[in-house]
Amino acid sequence: MKGQLEEVRQETEGELVALRGQNVEMHDQTERLWAKYQAETLQRKRLHNIIEDMKGKIRVYCRVRPMNQNETRMGCIDAVTIID
Repeated sequence: MKGQLEEVRQETEGELVALRGQNVEMHDQTERLWAKYQAETLQRKRLHNIIEDMKGKIRVYCRVRPMNQNETRMGCIDAVTIID
């Protein structure tokens, strides 16, 4: 009985050592992948900004909407003339 318990304990310790090694490897790989992800994110943002600058930034200063039916019924007048 003691021999079997000792054998199981040794097997379990061996498996524990192997799992700890795998855990360290996975942690290292996760850190490497996270660093790559951050670098790619920065590059994507930089390229996106370059493309936006190349297209020319169009800023919207004011949005104009047509009057709704209630405003028309109340006799409101247009404050802005839309030229398309």
